Amino acid sequence: MQFFSIICWGLVLFFECSHSVWAKNSAVLFHTSAPFGLVMSADSGEIVLDKNSDALIVPSSMTKLLTLYILFNSVRKGHFHWDSSIFVSLNAAKKEGSRMMLIPNQNVLLKDLLLGIIVCSGNDASTAFAEAFSGDESHFAEHMNQVARALGAKKTCFMNASGLPHPNHKTTCKDLACIAHKIFQDFPEYYSYFKLKEFTFNKIRQWTKNLLVRKGMADGMKTGKTEAGGYGIVASAQRDGQRFIVVLNGMKTEQERFHQASALLNWAFHRFRTVKLFKMNSVVKEIPVLGLNKKIGLYTPKPIAVCVPKHQLKDVKIKIIHYNGVRAPVRKGTLLGELQIFIPEKPQQIFGLYSDQDVILEHWWKKILYKIGI
Repeated sequence: MQFFSIICWGLVLFFECSHSVWAKNSAVLFHTSAPFGLVMSADSGEIVLDKNSDALIVPSSMTKLLTLYILFNSVRKGHFHWDSSIFVSLNAAKKEGSRMMLIPNQNVLLKDLLLGIIVCSGNDASTAFAEAFSGDESHFAEHMNQVARALGAKKTCFMNASGLPHPNHKTTCKDLACIAHKIFQDFPEYYSYFKLKEFTFNKIRQWTKNLLVRKGMADGMKTGKTEAGGYGIVASAQRDGQRFIVVLNGMKTEQERFHQASALLNWAFHRFRTVKLFKMNSVVKEIPVLGLNKKIGLYTPKPIAVCVPKHQLKDVKIKIIHYNGVRAPVRKGTLLGELQIFIPEKPQQIFGLYSDQDVILEHWWKKILYKIGI
């Protein structure tokens, strides 16, 4: 079988979380006063700005993003429902710091706990869910770390569900971006909760601590502040069909956090363009099955998109390499080609293309005729 290739010049894209060459030099392109930071395209997973994003940090309440991921997953799998009644222990109700004002021994709807975590940044709400899910918070923390590793957040070590101070409670900006990105990918139907600006519980009205959300400059996700970690934020916004995630930590004031995060979002939207080539499971090309009046599709199991500086869009090219044809039998998921993306100043990106169906000769006599070409 011979290979056949197609080359297209112009607009192109990519999906895996990767380090762009321009991300390594992004401090030259944009200066942020935050000691730790990262900007990621939520559509492609590419990092377009990186400042000490692999360094261990104290995440404070940004920890709650992983708690929320587990909460969303528990609802998806039917372990809990939004109207599930969650018992509030004395241990949960007395948690220090930000609270949604839970009362010991009361029962609270899971939906209210969700909003208490997102809007109020409730340490009490996070603990109440952890205890309902795992029995106690220490076992929940073990589960959090298992989930973090499965998501790709390899350096994360959480000791509690809320982010309250603990000497071993650490993560990185890159890991936080990874967790946020997975929330977009895995639970898009729940993301709208992050843009809520206020929540009233037990007749107490509270506003989100995320000034970007309150001012309409972002639609999520989570802020954090402790003495050890300083002021931090995971923020996300969508404009003109593309979305970016900003992660910052270690700032000195709430205003610095607001100005640095908003400036980075504006910079990313102004400088870069994310082009979406193919959705998940999209057929990129069809090829014939030799000897049969039939074609099979070559599909990509992941969405393919790429984030590039706007001035480089015209310099990007795509190459699709595949067999001219294949012979039966062919199993669905067989690697039959690849899509290559070439972007200036970046390593070549390669995506596998797989058969989208089985082609099976069911009867023995069909197999014989097929082999002899009849």
